[in-house]
Amino acid sequence: MKAPKFSKFVGEIGESTVEHIAKYHVEYGDLIPNEHLKMKYFPSSLTKNAFLWFTSLPPHSIETWR
Repeated sequence: MKAPKFSKFVGEIGESTVEHIAKYHVEYGDLIPNEHLKMKYFPSSLTKNAFLWFTSLPPHSIETWR
């Protein structure tokens, strides 16, 4: 399965993480009903500062979507 194209979150001042996650759910919730796939594809919705932050997290530090 190929990852869909996601709206990108940069992580700049003024951007809302809550809004980005809500948008991710609205745009792709039905396409990605499986929690594991939702977590797998979420990094594809991040870019620049947000992606760098995400990749700096320790492995397995996020275990569930909730």
